[in-house]
Amino acid sequence: MKRLLAPASAATLIVSLCLGLMPARALAAAAAPTTLLYTAIMRDSQGAFVTQPLTVRLSFWTSTDFVTTDRNGSAINEDAPDYTGWSEVQNVTPAGSGLVLLYVGSINPLPELDYDVHKFLQVEVKGANQSDADYQLIDIAGTGGTDSVDRRPLFNFAYAQNTRMVDGRMPGTGSGDLLLLTAAGTVDDAQMGDGTNASTFTIDADSADGDATLSFGNRILPATLTFSETHNRFEFSASVRIEGDLTVTGTINGFSVDALAAAGALSVSAEDGLSISVAAGAYSLNGNPAQYSGTSGVAVPDNAITAVYLDTDGLQVSEDGFPASGHIPLAQVRTVGGSIVSVLDVRALLSDDRETQQQLTLHSPFEGSSTKGDGSNNVGMLYVDFDATAQRNFYLWTSTQSTLQDYEINIPVTLPPTFLRWRDGPLVIRYRSSTALASDNSLDVSMTDTAGQAVTLGGTPTSLASTAWAQSSLSFGGTPTWTPGGTMMIKLKVSARDHNEMHVGPLELHFDVLQKN
Repeated sequence: MKRLLAPASAATLIVSLCLGLMPARALAAAAAPTTLLYTAIMRDSQGAFVTQPLTVRLSFWTSTDFVTTDRNGSAINEDAPDYTGWSEVQNVTPAGSGLVLLYVGSINPLPELDYDVHKFLQVEVKGANQSDADYQLIDIAGTGGTDSVDRRPLFNFAYAQNTRMVDGRMPGTGSGDLLLLTAAGTVDDAQMGDGTNASTFTIDADSADGDATLSFGNRILPATLTFSETHNRFEFSASVRIEGDLTVTGTINGFSVDALAAAGALSVSAEDGLSISVAAGAYSLNGNPAQYSGTSGVAVPDNAITAVYLDTDGLQVSEDGFPASGHIPLAQVRTVGGSIVSVLDVRALLSDDRETQQQLTLHSPFEGSSTKGDGSNNVGMLYVDFDATAQRNFYLWTSTQSTLQDYEINIPVTLPPTFLRWRDGPLVIRYRSSTALASDNSLDVSMTDTAGQAVTLGGTPTSLASTAWAQSSLSFGGTPTWTPGGTMMIKLKVSARDHNEMHVGPLELHFDVLQKN
């Protein structure tokens, strides 16, 4: 039976001419509609407009053809193979012209429409006071039409309702699912499936100018792996530990690998247990060349960081660190829980104990630095400007707020492997501000050593303000740790209010290093 007709009654046979089906109730042009608008003109068997109250039953199916098994008595057969599982019933009174407007999905919310499943809309109508057995199927083909076409196609309306789908795919972690980016523009861990799905991963595939960098860890002090376009090389910002063989060609610290191997240059490696071996090699102290014959089984203490070096008395092992001068550093050996965790090579090949003064000048924007607010009173603008008179770049912090607002500039500084000691006035910082009042604008300086501990600063490290370029020379007090090759942190806190500005110019670091030949 293709067209269901209710028995004739006082409410005569109902027929329908469908006028349209379209998405409705969209919140914005790009938003998905939550209902579909169904329109029809209802006439009775005599062609007169139907104006009495009606009950309309709507449902979604995967085929156009209605068959008798699609009903279970007067109800929809929920086990029918073409039924999608969604239906709703609405009560409506047509207008005087028989016009019916229905928002499909306003009673029972629409499912996530899939065009491959929700293909056709079935409409059934009965008088409002009739039983469910009196439902009549609105056959869109009409009497004499195609017998297998009984339901209205949705066409692209399923796509319009579900804009979350792209080419039929949904967000998720399964095969073929889409990835969603977080508010920070990153892929959340929960979106990453297990395993590796490709053999090639390309960074900077569009070959844009500039360095390509991978960051690891938090955003304040990330470890990075960078390919430097300027130097045409990979650069690591942290120590690298390799388990297994490492084959190297080219140079190490400017020395040819082949030449080092031929000369039997000094090197350090870990042995079984808490001991190390030192290879034979040539070295020079006080300008006098010498040969070291090498040794093995050199004991190192447990749960310690041990300095291994050569001086005029031969090989030395010390928990007190490297001496100030007159030595060749070989390695730092770290032991934990009865095992050697790492052996850091700190050799100064073919060098002597001659010392030299060195000045490291950092210009704004400071390389490798990061900026952040502390979570309160951080409203303002921080950027880098240029002073043509003083011929220098400088950070500029300003705020329009009436109360003092601040921001932090964190600058990591890695000491050279040949670092010996700080000189007098080791840190010099230049600054300028709109007013000379720290209550209007100011600069505060703090530091941590290479062990991450706070450094006591001598001089004037806080409440710095001056209307002309000025400088503050700071000293390092307490008992800080300064490990050659280690990284310390300089923290600058800039504050301003009422359109005032705080400027930070270049920083200078003054120290001694062991000069290479």
